[in-house]
Amino acid sequence: MVPVGVIAAAPAYLIRSIGHPEYRAHLAERRGRLPVDLSERLGRLGRRPVWVQAVSVGEVFLARTLLTAMAVSGEPEGASPPPPFVLSSTTPAGRQAAASLTIDGLQGVFHFPIDWPPFVRRALDTVRPAAYISVETEIWPALLAECGRRGVPVLIVNGRISERSRAWYRRLGRLMREPLSAVRLACMQSEEDAARLRSVGVPADRVVVTGNMKFDAAPCLDEGADELRALFGLTPGEGPLVVAGSTSAGEEVQVLDAFEMIGVKGTTLILAPRHRERFEEVARLLAGRGIPFVRRSELPSAGPRRVILLDSIGELARVYGLADAAFVGGSLVRRGGQNLIEPAARGVPVLFGPHTENFAPVAEAMSAVGAGFRVRGARELAAALRLLLADSGLRNRAGSAGRALIEAHRGATRRTIDHIRPFLG
Repeated sequence: MVPVGVIAAAPAYLIRSIGHPEYRAHLAERRGRLPVDLSERLGRLGRRPVWVQAVSVGEVFLARTLLTAMAVSGEPEGASPPPPFVLSSTTPAGRQAAASLTIDGLQGVFHFPIDWPPFVRRALDTVRPAAYISVETEIWPALLAECGRRGVPVLIVNGRISERSRAWYRRLGRLMREPLSAVRLACMQSEEDAARLRSVGVPADRVVVTGNMKFDAAPCLDEGADELRALFGLTPGEGPLVVAGSTSAGEEVQVLDAFEMIGVKGTTLILAPRHRERFEEVARLLAGRGIPFVRRSELPSAGPRRVILLDSIGELARVYGLADAAFVGGSLVRRGGQNLIEPAARGVPVLFGPHTENFAPVAEAMSAVGAGFRVRGARELAAALRLLLADSGLRNRAGSAGRALIEAHRGATRRTIDHIRPFLG
């Protein structure tokens, strides 16, 4: 019988492999064969490592926050030092981001294996983990079931589960019983997330609410802002800057429509598609509309431009700090919304669409304190941007409210570490 994880993952993986060769890279790792140097390094360890899984770039940087905090926090008196770690990621961009990290105790990185028993067994045989940590809530049935059979505790950190996912897990019924029984501890972002996870079969005494670690991951200091501004060819005072981050298919058209409606002289837009395989598609869209633009990869570059296409990975959080206002994507289309915390932490007013299920409590809180503004479509986005760009007092009040909100919610990482430490060996 082919496991449900393979059935769910195979179509998307095959489609991406056809159009994007990077999805065919590291195929051996996807079949559970770790890099030779990492396998040899693990074989020399005197202590079993902890396997941390982070699906893509955002989760990789969240894993960095967790692992760095563990490395510098020390252990309670008489306890063992932090264990060694390995870090896997599901996407090519995530693996690349993971490979760039330098963290005490991190032994190496690899692609997460396809969720088929022979592949996950092969990876588990090599890693021999003391525990498996899933950043956010990735339920891979074959891997979790095998962890349960081997007595490897499965831990979820910064967990969230949408109503749609909850309904899907409940429909699977008995197929999910064994994988979910392997979850020894789930540190969830909110009580709503915790309740949904309990409802699909994770025992209540294994589910705790620790908060959202993304509040801790977003620095408020704009270190290197002047250098970044110079690299992008942005001169202070030359005109407003709007950043549209983590946009999905169908949103760039609406963002560009709004941008052309603003009518504020000298406004520059930095446009950052969420997935790098869409960079070329968005470049063609800009060219087709006759909008002067330059790619981030071409900077520093002279010449007229109204739009900078951010065709890089891992820079968006810093770029938000340059903005007068920011729109966060995945929210005008039904993708659940992307990270609203990063721009708010830098004191930037945040705009988002109606679909913010992934960050529902954050969106509601930001709206309540005047730090965030919900819009429906290009016309409302243009009107909100026009208002913010014309009123520096409103921008400052919104930015200050957002930064204060983020500061008030920090601390989830420390609480998470306190809960997971007993399971790490």
